[in-house]
Amino acid sequence: MKQDETFWHTVRPLSEQMLEYAAQDVIFLPRVYEKMQQFLFMPCYERHINSRGEMTFEHITVQAKIFNDTRKCLQYAMINNDIKDITSLDAGHEIVAFIKNYRRDVIFCSLNLGVSGVIRDPHSRNTLEKFNSFGDLVYVLLHGFERHKGQAILSFSRQFNAGGDCGLPSSPIPAPQQVPT
Repeated sequence: MKQDETFWHTVRPLSEQMLEYAAQDVIFLPRVYEKMQQFLFMPCYERHINSRGEMTFEHITVQAKIFNDTRKCLQYAMINNDIKDITSLDAGHEIVAFIKNYRRDVIFCSLNLGVSGVIRDPHSRNTLEKFNSFGDLVYVLLHGFERHKGQAILSFSRQFNAGGDCGLPSSPIPAPQQVPT
């Protein structure tokens, strides 16, 4: 049944064997949900950056944190959609990056363009480490490529939505703009 992708779409009504097979995928979900219930309403904190660059912490539940993080992932799917080939962009072009990982000397970003982005300059790293968290969206400037590593060289440009409560857009993501170099 797994080998033929059209199998499930063409056979109707579903046979007893197909119903049993499908049920095996979800049979444990009630037990998983029951176990998760005890954690969903536990308190946790979410970091926010306001328009003045001040950091605050909001007391929220784990469930709210999951919803917020899911929203960030959905936002990631929308970034840079109008760019067909990142290698065609000139140095100084501003794009949106999703902060993926902090390391001692580098910050890794996802760009939704088939290549990873890296931020190595100390000023950008310090700013991002101070005001941003994993999963935040930020504007970055493209400086070039390390083709052998498949990475775009970036630097921090500005906060994605300085007026927002948690760095996420309240409206559709704007198209990238050319920044004078």
